[in-house]
Amino acid sequence: MLARVLFRNKFSPLKLGPFLSGTGYTLGRFVSTNEQFKVHNETRTNASKKNSSTHKINIDELLKSSIPELSFKDTMNDDFGFEATSREPSPREVARGIREFGTNAGRSVNVSYKNIPKAFTQVKRVVNENKIRYLQKVQSRYIRPAKYRKQLKREWWRRKFLVGFKDLLAQVNDARRRGY
Repeated sequence: MLARVLFRNKFSPLKLGPFLSGTGYTLGRFVSTNEQFKVHNETRTNASKKNSSTHKINIDELLKSSIPELSFKDTMNDDFGFEATSREPSPREVARGIREFGTNAGRSVNVSYKNIPKAFTQVKRVVNENKIRYLQKVQSRYIRPAKYRKQLKREWWRRKFLVGFKDLLAQVNDARRRGY
């Protein structure tokens, strides 16, 4: 501040007599021809370039150091998902991690908070969605291919008739409600 007040356009080192005598201070502009200022300016710009280029925060390390349980575990290699190297696993990798085989694969549900009735309802829904009873009945005995095609056509017609019949009943009930 004092240097700005004392200097105008040209650099000239100024020695301020009584109040800075003995301290060795020489005031001058920062971009001057004085060698001390050049050296200081170069070291300052190099340090700022170095800080800006190599300054990178590792969020995983920061989180591990801030959580007391994880700060001393060297064997823990789990990332928190903030690094560029972490990625979402592919479905194939997720499927490799599932170790459920046999008849229960795809028919098991998670029981959360010891809510057994909800878990049974979920299992029932999964069984109905996958047509387990129907497939058990169909696959219990061998059916010749021609007979199986005939059975599939018959089931298709039954479903189509059922949908049409429900639609017709809905129209009749709607007409009855309106007073026809």
